[in-house]
Amino acid sequence: MDHRLLANQLLAAFGKTLTLDGLALGEDDTCILLFDDDLAVTIEFDEPEARLVFSMFLDKVSDENSEPLLRELLAANLFWLGTGGATVGLQKSSGALMLVQASPVTALDDSAFERLVEELIRVAERLRERIVAHRTGRAAANDTMLPATESDIPPVYG
Repeated sequence: MDHRLLANQLLAAFGKTLTLDGLALGEDDTCILLFDDDLAVTIEFDEPEARLVFSMFLDKVSDENSEPLLRELLAANLFWLGTGGATVGLQKSSGALMLVQASPVTALDDSAFERLVEELIRVAERLRERIVAHRTGRAAANDTMLPATESDIPPVYG
């Protein structure tokens, strides 16, 4: 099975949804989509793993007073409860906070691809709001990106 061809078919179908004809991976196996002039979704084809890797820049982390934000983001990563299945990571060299999710190409169909991108954008927007709230001092301790109570947390194993 040609996984790159399948990835391009998924992109082409998504492009039609967005009214973008000819959406495909570039020669570098990457496609970048820009939403609302500031949300860029980078889609990379990882040939050895036959998967698509979706990533989004959220913001740069400040060296000053970043511990509360980083603690909240780390808690959101636990069982992906605050990230919709994606993972928030810190690119050490640049200080960039990134939202990343990977999926095997064969696990996606047109609708699953569209849902994955929509969910990534929704989560990125919510995370950006939390980052701004921390930066401006508006983040309250009880106002997080996690479920309100432990009973709201679905069982993960068992």
